[in-house]
Parts: sequence; C-alpha cells; structure tokens
Amino acid sequence: MKKNAFYAQSGGVTSVINASASAVILEAKKSAKIGKVYAGKNGILGALREELIDTSKESKKFIESLKYRPGGVFGSCRYKLKSIEENLKEYKRLIDIFKAHDIGYFFYNGGNDSADTALKISQISNKLNYPLQCIAIPKTVDNDLAVTDCCPGFGSVAKYVVTSTIEAALDVESMHESSTKVFILEVMGRHAGWIAGSSCLVGGVSDAFKNSARLGTSEFFVIEADEYDSAFFDKRSKFIHYHPDTFIINNIEFDHADIFDDLSEILKQFHHAIRTVPANGNILFHDSDENITSLIEMGCWSKTHKLGGEDNINLSIEEGIIHFKDQRFDVSDLPMHGQHNFNNALMAIYTSFLHGIDPQKSFLALKNSKGVKRRFETVFKHNDKIV
Repeated sequence: MKKNAFYAQSGGVTSVINASASAVILEAKKSAKIGKVYAGKNGILGALREELIDTSKESKKFIESLKYRPGGVFGSCRYKLKSIEENLKEYKRLIDIFKAHDIGYFFYNGGNDSADTALKISQISNKLNYPLQCIAIPKTVDNDLAVTDCCPGFGSVAKYVVTSTIEAALDVESMHESSTKVFILEVMGRHAGWIAGSSCLVGGVSDAFKNSARLGTSEFFVIEADEYDSAFFDKRSKFIHYHPDTFIINNIEFDHADIFDDLSEILKQFHHAIRTVPANGNILFHDSDENITSLIEMGCWSKTHKLGGEDNINLSIEEGIIHFKDQRFDVSDLPMHGQHNFNNALMAIYTSFLHGIDPQKSFLALKNSKGVKRRFETVFKHNDKIV
C-alpha cells in the first residue's frame, strides 16, 4: 500500500536546493511505494501549521524546471526543534499531521540542523510507534555537514566567491597606485573555512618554482580543461569558452554522472568544443581511444593529428621508448610513471614540435622537470614496485 511523502526545505537557500526538490518529486513519482509528495510551506513550519503543497497538481515541466531556479521555491526556515523532552507537544503535533495525510516518508533538505531535525522526528516516530522513514538531504554552503566530503551547495557559493575575489583583485591592481591598496573580503561559512579557502587558486605545487603561478612572456597560454559544466545557469562544458588554437584530447570516458546521463552527452560537449577550433588550428589525439575516434567521425573541420602511428610519434610501453621519426627517447629517464603520464609526455613533445620546438629540447625539459608534489613524488620503491 502506497504512503505519501513530505518534503521541506530548511536553512539558507542556494541554487542546488530546488534541484534536490525536483529530483525527490520526480523520483517519488516513479516509486511503487510513494503516492503523493506534499511540500511544506516554509520548511518544518509547513507541517506544524498544516500548510502543505500538493506537488501532484504541478506539471512535470514545472517540477523539472526547478533544477534551474535559484532560491527556495517552497520557502525555507531557520527553526530548530527543541529536544523531545523539552517540547513533546510539538512532536506529537507533527505526527498527528503526518497521520492525517497518510505520510510515511519524511525528506528534509538542508544542513546540520536539518539533519538533526530528521533524526529527532525519526526518534519520536519510533517512540510513538508511527512508521515513518526519515531522510536528510544534504545541502549547505558551509561544506561542513557531518560524514560528507563535498556537500551540494558548496560548489555554487565557491564559484561565486572565487569570481568576486578575482574581480576585487583586478580592481585593486588597477587602482593601487593612487587609491585602494588593501581589500578585505569577508565571507560567511561558520568556522569550517571552506568558503574562505575556495577563494584561493588550488593547483599543484611545483618543486621548480617558488610560486604555483607566475606571469610569463610567451605568446602561448596552456590551460588544462575538462567537460564539467560552467555554472548552474550555463550547463555547457567549461572548455566551450576557451576557443583554443590547439586542442589536445588525451582520452574520453564516462565521468561526472551528476551532470551527464551517458557518454553520448559528453561526446556532444566535446564536439561543440572542437568546432570552436579554427580551420588552421590543430586537434591532437591518440589513435587507441575509440571514443575520440567516434568524436572525430561526428565532424571535424580543423587539422587533425592522430598520434601513435609510425608516421609521426608513438610510445612502445614494452620497450619503454618514445619513437619520433629517427629519434628514440627512453621514458625511464622521465620523473614520472605510468602509461597515462607517458601519453601526456608524448602529447607535449609533439605539440611543441608543431610550434617549432626541437623534440630533443622538449624531452630534455621533461627529463629535468622536478614535477609536482604528490603527483610525481616517489614515496616507496622496492625492486620493480614503485609508489
């Protein structure tokens, strides 16, 4: 027999809380165990006041659109339930409302206090012998929710803080000669420090330089990009915005299941990206990756370089040798391990060659590279076993 569900939003709202609401309601409709989904107006207060919104009266199109809407569509609250011993009457009121509307599932969307509310309601339902499944749905900008690694809500606020920090830094850089020399940006986030920390550029720490970034004089700019979405309001992959003259594709596989349903959606984004490369630009890829082959077959209007054949450059893992025309490079001389890193080296050498750099010089630069901390560091070696 089906039971109805109660869903409510709690705490500060971000772009992700409505996305969670959309997912709960749409998935509940597919369930053979859940009937209607009632949403509480203004969080748990909606249950206490019996102000319930019947989401079955809303169109599927509207529910699906919630994932793109900022704010909290059902209203939120900051209302912390006291302990059961302190306010038993309030808890009995909740159970009475749930009984009246045949509610067997309780979904509460928010941070630590919301998870605490779900726990308390679960405890009182057991105490009063009322069968109720209570589920806390994590959402907090603070990224401090217990037992979670990266909480929904944090990503959107982190992007906002990063953008604001960059803009403020550019203002100070432009005006510091005769005006503001110090700018202090205050952010919220309890004592966890995740939001403040997100304002820093996170990258590998190089042993070759004093800083992880520096301003160079070259006409080239090399950036590592991926297919993750640009923002909650722009679901195109980030690399759509870069417009490279040379596009290196090392491999394509299914990833970011929170953004893409399947591999075909990822290939679609890559196809959009390669179409931004000019006709005289270069697209480099390995001949052994079937997904990249499928991508190129979708249509490509730039110069393509399929690496791995005898006519250009290839890597023999068995020999441990990179072959390039009449030159041979021993990969054991490189400060890195594994085929993926060697394939990266292959790409770096050939890309540099296309831009007029002798392969010998490229390999020597890679050989003398001190690498990046935690990525290239050898922490254990015994016979042929390397960590």
